[in-house]
Amino acid sequence: ELQELIAERCDGLEAATRAALETIAIAEPLTPEVAERLGIGAQLADLERHGLIAIATDGAHATLRLSHPLFGQVLRAGMSPLREQELARAHAAALAATGGDPLRLAIAQLAGYLAADPSLLLDAALRARVVADHALATRLTRAAIAAGGGARAIVACAECLFWEQRFVEVIRLLDE
Repeated sequence: ELQELIAERCDGLEAATRAALETIAIAEPLTPEVAERLGIGAQLADLERHGLIAIATDGAHATLRLSHPLFGQVLRAGMSPLREQELARAHAAALAATGGDPLRLAIAQLAGYLAADPSLLLDAALRARVVADHALATRLTRAAIAAGGGARAIVACAECLFWEQRFVEVIRLLDE
């Protein structure tokens, strides 16, 4: 019932406002600069007025996100895979244009099925390892291998698998 209530609340929005909300559901958290690049800057005030997004400020930095995680779950569940891919590609392009965080850029590129630079993927994997997200780091290193990252990507992937205690896969990867 809660999901139905949230869906009703989102369905009552104008098309442009709904599209902006979907974009935020895929791209959150995002900066106002990235929001402008995504073409949703004009809808932010309306979304805030409806209580659908929250803007947090930390000194000179502002971050936009949905006001509740359930909004994102409901919106993403209602999107087609192609719509999610389209929004992820737009998000990746906006992050690249604004010099966004390499980890977020690599994740957005993977979600949009975009060819990523192996160096970017390996840098992002290192950042994922720093925050102990070993599964994400492994995913990124596997993508780096697929993108032609060579021996450096293979070794990085083996390290990630090691930290996940997937020792048989480490041996198999290094044997290959």
